[in-house]
Amino acid sequence: MLFHSFEFVWIVLPVGLCGYYLLGHDNTSFARMWLLSISLVYYFLGIRSSIFLLLFSIFSNFLLSSFLEKKPAGWSKKILLWVGILLNIGPLILYKGFSSFYDSSIVDGPLVFTDALVPLGLSFFSLQQVAFLIDVYQKKIGRESFLNYALFVAFFPQLIAGPIVRFQELVPQFKERSTFRFQYENLVIGVTIFILGAAKKIYCADHAGIVANAVFGSVAAGGTPTLLEAWVGALSFSLQLYFDFSAYSDMSIGIARMFAIKLPINFNSPFRAKGILDAFTRWHITLYRYFSDYLVKPMFSYLIRLPLGRKITRTRIAVSVCTGSLLLLSGFWHGLSLNFILWGLLNAVFAVGFYLWKEFKRDHGITWAISSKIGHGLFSCLFIATLLPIGVCFRVQEMSGIATMLASMAGLNGVSLSSHFQESLAWLQPFGVDFYGFFPITRIPGGGLGCFRLLIGPLLIVSFLPNIYEFLKNYSPALGTDRILRTYRYFQWQPSKKWAFVMAGMTLVVICCAFSANYTLSAFEYFRF
Repeated sequence: MLFHSFEFVWIVLPVGLCGYYLLGHDNTSFARMWLLSISLVYYFLGIRSSIFLLLFSIFSNFLLSSFLEKKPAGWSKKILLWVGILLNIGPLILYKGFSSFYDSSIVDGPLVFTDALVPLGLSFFSLQQVAFLIDVYQKKIGRESFLNYALFVAFFPQLIAGPIVRFQELVPQFKERSTFRFQYENLVIGVTIFILGAAKKIYCADHAGIVANAVFGSVAAGGTPTLLEAWVGALSFSLQLYFDFSAYSDMSIGIARMFAIKLPINFNSPFRAKGILDAFTRWHITLYRYFSDYLVKPMFSYLIRLPLGRKITRTRIAVSVCTGSLLLLSGFWHGLSLNFILWGLLNAVFAVGFYLWKEFKRDHGITWAISSKIGHGLFSCLFIATLLPIGVCFRVQEMSGIATMLASMAGLNGVSLSSHFQESLAWLQPFGVDFYGFFPITRIPGGGLGCFRLLIGPLLIVSFLPNIYEFLKNYSPALGTDRILRTYRYFQWQPSKKWAFVMAGMTLVVICCAFSANYTLSAFEYFRF
């Protein structure tokens, strides 16, 4: 069930909130049981066949954690921990591996990923429970009730696509009596975040998706896009994925806040990053925090102690290996098909190369003889120009399709301009420039003007407007927002009549867009991971 569907917004969510606060007024245990029931019903309505996998995962991991908590330190305890890790990671590898050999040609629609067979939320609640078992093993978590544990895993705003929440972040909030007392501020903040997230999904992500699906659909059908078509397609897909995941993160945090629960920040304007690794750690914050804490830091600690020369040499080797491993692992996490592995590998090469170039400049005292603003602008253009071709590997599964798109982006498949320029620019024809229109292969609704109309809004929002955490900076919308330092003078939300009027207008626009004849309800992209 989608967060922006009619059934969820007007039935499941209101019923869940009313029961939660009515029961919580007298008995917090009843309120927690109600919230767990709503979470399981939500998951069941999304995909019925996977509810048994979720329940088995919850029961088995809780049982294992009880044994781990009681067992004294030793080899038997380590073996039990590894059994628990394999029980969680094993099904994930099996599903992703099976999906990689699945014949995607039998699936209809322009946007096809082979990982569609992976049960909803499996990647997220598996990793979440592995972290729980490791923390129990390391005695960071003590004995806990089954109700609190089950709610920690199944809490529906974060169950399907994150954020990946730590036990220490969520369960203490379930133990606070004030969590179950209705507070007007929590509802208003939660609804505000939810509406902004819904607007991103319906207006930005799905509009950019129209252009992306048109371009990549033509490639899947055997077409060869021109230079402009290829770059517009890559840009539109990046915007689609950007706003899709940003919208889900916002709506998830907004729904949780309506229940007086704060989830950790999971998306922080990655297109404003200062480098490839910074962009990744801003994109899916809790996932890369997870990989960093449980894999990268132990690996770095081991590598830095190896006899590999001077300390600075060991540090650079350790950083390079850990950075490359982190990004390559990210590719495997998204899927075991070749395109995701290539995507992770290219990101790893780019990130490590960028890090080593910075170290080379520092060693040799190389500085840019241009102002910081111009330099930052040039870096941003170069950064995005590098990310867009890499993003093609994420979108296209067939190697032949990837090769076609990259060749087009390099200008090897021709350039086409509007026929209006033919008279004045006819001298460019010997150089491979044709005048069949800006989009001769791709059929975008409205042509060039339609493409501009669909993409201009998302581009302006990415470039100039604050994200949700900056917008509500003074009201602590999520855990970890103390790191958000950028302040926008005219875009600081507060509970006032002015902002109530603005949000009411935005709500009306979202409702009109959602119920328009041209809009089709679409799932979030990260549901397939």
